[in-house]
Amino acid sequence: METLTNREREVAALVAHGLSNDEIADTLVLSPATAKTHVSRAMIKLGARDRAQLVVFAYQTGLVTPRALGALPSLHGHTNAPLARARRATDGDRARREP
Repeated sequence: METLTNREREVAALVAHGLSNDEIADTLVLSPATAKTHVSRAMIKLGARDRAQLVVFAYQTGLVTPRALGALPSLHGHTNAPLARARRATDGDRARREP
């Protein structure tokens, strides 16, 4: 991970948290093409053959650690709508299961 720029590490962490290129672009206020470029460069530098392997590298190196669903901090004051939607769906499932 040391070979990555700060931005590439930031993007790799967001990939590890399950964000798409478009969601990364929205979160970091980048164009989708720039987000895709950062993901691609991180993968090339690490020798990752796909996004899944990039996620594995991020966890194995300690760049990210497992968090509770929706615990991804917002960056630059932007909210993370996909995680908020997932949290609401999970909360709804929990409410239906509880007596």
